[in-house]
Amino acid sequence: MIAFRFRSILRLAIGLGLSFFADTSVASDVAPLTPVENLNSKPDSNGRPLWQFGIGGGAGAGPHYPASDQSSLKILAAPTFRYRGRIMRADDDGTRARIVRFENSEVDVSGAASFPVSSSDNNARRGMRQLDWIGEVGPRLVLKWRLENAGKIRGDLLRLTFPLRTVASSDGSYLAHRGFNFQPGLSWQRVLNAPTAVSSEISVELDASMSFIDATLGNYFFGVSKADETPTRSAYEAAPGLLGVTSGLTLIVSPKDLINNGSAFFVGLRNTTTTWSANRASSLHRSDQQFAFFAGFNILWFNSDAREEPRTP
Repeated sequence: MIAFRFRSILRLAIGLGLSFFADTSVASDVAPLTPVENLNSKPDSNGRPLWQFGIGGGAGAGPHYPASDQSSLKILAAPTFRYRGRIMRADDDGTRARIVRFENSEVDVSGAASFPVSSSDNNARRGMRQLDWIGEVGPRLVLKWRLENAGKIRGDLLRLTFPLRTVASSDGSYLAHRGFNFQPGLSWQRVLNAPTAVSSEISVELDASMSFIDATLGNYFFGVSKADETPTRSAYEAAPGLLGVTSGLTLIVSPKDLINNGSAFFVGLRNTTTTWSANRASSLHRSDQQFAFFAGFNILWFNSDAREEPRTP
């Protein structure tokens, strides 16, 4: 959803799209948030490696769940894997299957995930069921443009994404459908002209997205049954509609001796506004503003001799 995605460490790491959670809902895609292609490397004439291995990791702090007034810190490290196949991809843009692809657009199937939240650790949900591991998958339309800028190494990258995903949860022993999430988003990235004394390439990314959910998913986060009522928690039936609006700023640094293989360090800040949430009346809606911070790295050491296929319109 509008999830604070730990800069999708596993996008940069395992490439499975597992998010840290909280930008205000289930995982999102903007994280987000991520370049459509690796802007920190300039493909050589032979193309980028078909696959790469390394290690990625980082830390992030963000709200427990959408509109929560409590936060938690997550630390994660994992092997990094990138694969640039013609259809299956695991790279800076997440793990996905590209179905239709043109010069400035593509339709793919992608997914994301979020960490569980124990109700015993959250005051608003104490005594209720816990929020399990959450995963989502579905089609996504991506529109992207490279905008030329005089004096820049590369032009700015502008991207529009329109993911529609089905959401499910699991504690490892079952799988339950939790509804749907639609999260249109916009991101813009520029490579900065760093001083010659700085031996790194620096880029900045701004992004924004809106998350819309159905009543089923709304009830998973905000619904309160009669059995869960307390003096401070009233019964509530969730409604479909807007979940929240998220914006973020990410700084990406690639040491020049590592640029060619796509290695990078990053730090970012995100804000989610749930003031206009369709379920603001729920007693589980505890905050109109949530902030998230994340930082991490991705180091790739092993590159295949095989190269990705040349791009075609």
